[in-house]
Order: sequence, then C-alpha cells, then structure tokens
Amino acid sequence: MLRSGTSIGANIIEGQGSSSKKEFINFIRIAFKSAKETEYWLKLFKESKLTTNSGLDILVQESIEITNILNSSILTLNGQIKVKKE
Repeated sequence: MLRSGTSIGANIIEGQGSSSKKEFINFIRIAFKSAKETEYWLKLFKESKLTTNSGLDILVQESIEITNILNSSILTLNGQIKVKKE
C-alpha cells in the first residue's frame, strides 16, 4: 500500500516534467492505476476487520475521490488532444 500510495504523487510530479501532452497523459494514467491499487488495498484492509479505526472509512472515500479526479483529468486531456487533431 505504501508503494502504490506514494506512486500516485510521484507519477503526477514526474508527468509535470513531460515533453509532450501525450507523455503527460501516460504519467496520469499510471497515477490512476496506482490510485485504483491503493483503493483496493484500503478496502481489503477495511474488510479484514484487523482494525476498528474509523479513519479508514475516510481514507477509502478519499482514495475513491482521487481515482475519480485522475479519471476525469485523463478524459479531459484526451479530449483536448482530439480537438487539436481535428
């Protein structure tokens, strides 16, 4: 979970240094995949009932929000590329 969770921000930052919009989108896609993996691990941990920490519910919800934001960003960026090609 530490690897996938920290990979989200690392890929976004690395993507900011991209030389093209296409390369930037690829880094955002990788961040999206890492966010989905983090969401999976958080849900699995919650379902295991190894903890009764109510903060885990907040983390699960925030991971879903991050995933949604990244997905929306990918769709928007892809739309911008298609518009420029037309």
